[in-house]
Amino acid sequence: MMIYYVLLRLTKHTHRINSGKIETLAVNTYDDLGRLKSKKIGNTEVNPLQDIDYKYNIRGWMTDINNVDASLSDATKLFAFKISYDQLKYGPRRAETATSLYNGNISQTFWKSSSDNTLRSYDYSYDGVNQLTDAIFYKGIGIFSKNYYNENIAYDNNGNITTLQRNGDTENGSTPIVIDNLRYNYISNSNKLSYVTDLSVHPSGFSSTKTGVLYEYDGSGNLKKDNSKDIVDIKYNHLNLATEVLWLNGSTITFVYDATGKKIRKEVSKVNQGTNKTITKTDYLEGFQYKNGSLQFFPTAEGYVNVIVKDNTEKLSYVYNYKDHLGNTRVSYAWDENENKLKTIAENHYYPYGLQHSGYEGGKIIGDLEDGEISYPKAAALPGIDIGVARMDYSGNESYAYHYNGNEFQSDLGINWYDMNLRMYDPALARWMVQDPVVHYTKSPYNSFDNNPVYFADPSGATNEGSNDSNDGGNGIADTKMGFGVTAGQLAGVSKIEYWSVHGDTTSGNRAINTSKSNDKDGSKDILSKQVSNNSDYPDSPEGSIDLPEVFIKKYGELNSLLNDRVRQAYQIWGNWGKGSFMEANFNFAFMGGFGVTFGRVKDTFGKSAFFFSFNGNIGWGGGFGFDAGTIETTNGNAFNIGDMEGEGSAYSLGLTTPVAGVGYNYGGSIDSQKTGLGSGKMNPTNFGESTINRGYIQKSVSIGPSGKFEVGAMYQNSHTYLLR
Repeated sequence: MMIYYVLLRLTKHTHRINSGKIETLAVNTYDDLGRLKSKKIGNTEVNPLQDIDYKYNIRGWMTDINNVDASLSDATKLFAFKISYDQLKYGPRRAETATSLYNGNISQTFWKSSSDNTLRSYDYSYDGVNQLTDAIFYKGIGIFSKNYYNENIAYDNNGNITTLQRNGDTENGSTPIVIDNLRYNYISNSNKLSYVTDLSVHPSGFSSTKTGVLYEYDGSGNLKKDNSKDIVDIKYNHLNLATEVLWLNGSTITFVYDATGKKIRKEVSKVNQGTNKTITKTDYLEGFQYKNGSLQFFPTAEGYVNVIVKDNTEKLSYVYNYKDHLGNTRVSYAWDENENKLKTIAENHYYPYGLQHSGYEGGKIIGDLEDGEISYPKAAALPGIDIGVARMDYSGNESYAYHYNGNEFQSDLGINWYDMNLRMYDPALARWMVQDPVVHYTKSPYNSFDNNPVYFADPSGATNEGSNDSNDGGNGIADTKMGFGVTAGQLAGVSKIEYWSVHGDTTSGNRAINTSKSNDKDGSKDILSKQVSNNSDYPDSPEGSIDLPEVFIKKYGELNSLLNDRVRQAYQIWGNWGKGSFMEANFNFAFMGGFGVTFGRVKDTFGKSAFFFSFNGNIGWGGGFGFDAGTIETTNGNAFNIGDMEGEGSAYSLGLTTPVAGVGYNYGGSIDSQKTGLGSGKMNPTNFGESTINRGYIQKSVSIGPSGKFEVGAMYQNSHTYLLR
């Protein structure tokens, strides 16, 4: 169940599996600006597993998750994280490596976990086009224990990496260990990588002793061979998604996708000796993940539910994740019912480009199991989860492998790629395996995160998401999706909510998970969703309804009360999505040709408003002046934003209107500025609502009887609208 407060802010999220206890996933509080201030995670609201605090700077950028300066011996704070921009931490001590930055780039990050209560950090440097060049590692607050996990990068003019040096494996030696000293060589006049030379000859990080051409590509620019990993062939489908990876020894990984490109199965065929093979099948079913037919885990909004086996009994355990500003999973934890205490399951800390640290607690799974505790027949006493063992393969790898950018790490057969949905990413090379499906004219199509992985994430594999971009849902901390799968912006257009009193067990019955209908238009109304209790019946007619004004948030307290009522478990939402409104004063005339001007105010779906000015070129006969008002509706059904009003438009007006009597009609909308002329061009009403810049919209008004304007005739208008912000 999700409970929302003013402005559709999620305040409480609970979860229940079958007839089990109700688990509190999160209880959120917000500051006066609507930013997430604190979050209680797990167990109950009164006694949560973690109490997480968030802080921001004056520009609204996140600066703190908990307090890195505090001791984390208190079990309610397992992890802390800090981001510096212009306000440096330990600035005088780090004058050589840290610089105050005022353009949004991140100058420092700090982290600390309860496993060893040790502060670690990076200082970052950038070149003139905001590409990361240096990440200098520090252990503790001083300047002496440093450089152990550095990453230093150089680029060519296209943004391709030319050199990458990486230290690692330990933070306690007398000198840092260089694990990678890479030199990248590209095919002539191309962004395609030909081979990489590692001058360090170290087994960690990128590891290959082979010489000559290591990488070959198909005609679409997809990686076809990777001789550094003995991969002799990679096949792709029409979406450039890898479907089969073949190794020199005959081992294979096969990927199966649905029609939209979503991965639904992975089959690993490992050649052992001769023709003997071990086949492992992983199925992906809307977040539910199965291995060889057995459920491994399924996700929640704050982590996942793990399937564990102990004493010949299968149990479900809620696991929670700490994530940083990029959505990287840092610390996973769960409650051990046997020992009645909270335990850290795993820690993952990263180089900027995604390779994981190794050599201290943050680079491995925490905890060891005593022999004899495990009852699952395929498991051994492996390092891993000390509340029981998740179903794992023989290598001891985690079953849950969603780490960097929140995406799945593919470790099978040593492929070591992240599946970023639309393409695969190699964190050792800091490079994509196929070209960017979205064209970026200023960078190589194999470039990752705009060469600024400290600020940008790319969980889709197509488009970078800045950690402080206005559309990212609050630094990835708060989910802007509603429980029934629509955004807060869409709900701003709600006009009515109907509800039912459910008959049956309403306090302990199983609650449906995302039981909803797809949008189904009924005249001017959209039937959005209907959520019901699994163990209850509801009548065809609703018990009552709440009528909401166009600006939805004005009566949100009434809705909040409704959702808190445990009896009313079924509700249906009606609304006209994507609509806005306008009021304007205008003057137009045309005698064959003419011109006009319009000044007005537009209001969008979210209640935001702005003044606008339009200059019109007219064709036809007539003229008039006065006031007008009407509605604006996007052509794709999404919320209308005031910014969509800006740009070129077309309209027709017809009628005779006066302050005494009359009838008039105006119909128009945005138009593709590339279209010209009659027929299929700007004057064709079927093209109204198109736009190459913003979301397209349709604008219309009807007047019958007395009107606030005088207008006569029929004319076509081509306009350009400017917002006065």
